[in-house]
Amino acid sequence: MKKLYFPFYKSFRCVADKCPMNCCSQMRIPFFKWEERLFDTKPEWQNVDGRQHNIKDFLHEESGWLMCNTDERNYCVFCTENRLCRLQLEYGISALPSVCRTFPRIITKFPDRVEFSLEPCCPIALYSLKDWEIGVFLIEGDTGSSFAPDPSYDARQEVMDCFADPQKSLDDCFRKTAEIYNSDVSIDIPALSPFQENFLRKVCVYSIWAYVLAYEGYPGIDNIGAALLDFYAEYIPTVTDCPEDWESMSRHFAAALISYVKKIEFDLEIESRYCDFSDFAR
Repeated sequence: MKKLYFPFYKSFRCVADKCPMNCCSQMRIPFFKWEERLFDTKPEWQNVDGRQHNIKDFLHEESGWLMCNTDERNYCVFCTENRLCRLQLEYGISALPSVCRTFPRIITKFPDRVEFSLEPCCPIALYSLKDWEIGVFLIEGDTGSSFAPDPSYDARQEVMDCFADPQKSLDDCFRKTAEIYNSDVSIDIPALSPFQENFLRKVCVYSIWAYVLAYEGYPGIDNIGAALLDFYAEYIPTVTDCPEDWESMSRHFAAALISYVKKIEFDLEIESRYCDFSDFAR
């Protein structure tokens, strides 16, 4: 089977407490029930805070999901003052929620391929887009076979080809994307510098590549492409408010996307993909 990699996937390394937008300080952290039960099987994991409290004392139900509590900073309750995970420091990586072990990696299996990408919510992942040529990916596997016919794959490729074409304006690109994903959204694009336009072309097409097929058909969001266009309509008018350097714009985009997916609770819907990691509990 072929493997399709975002070029910087294999070299990506989480910078943990050095990250300007540490996950524990930005996102809701889900804990699956099988992960909660795993703690019950480990006597050495019962005293989570040194005060005889177990894991259940630090979790709550939210929209049908089991979530980590937050502290007065609105950080994950397990995030230390140094922005490191108390569970990992105390018990090792096997005690981490599966989401924390994998984020920002996205691994999606299709009949003819596996795609490996990085979450557009991660600013460190977005930094790598600076050197990315739109549409260029690494392919491993049987070089003699091609991808199986797939209308959704072809549609996504058409979007990428449009954004990669310098003869197409951003208006053209978003109109084509709206046509492909059956959206009537109108995006107000302010006057942009060449730097800002280059950033937008890369970050928008990358978020489409990372999300649309990976989360196609998930409950709660029927049309991921249309949802992303709604997000772009909110985000793009704010681009000119951000300092014109790649790191600042990456943080600005990631923060806006995190806020959006929280608002529509997409961050809760998509976590079900990590249930495959229940094998760790066996």
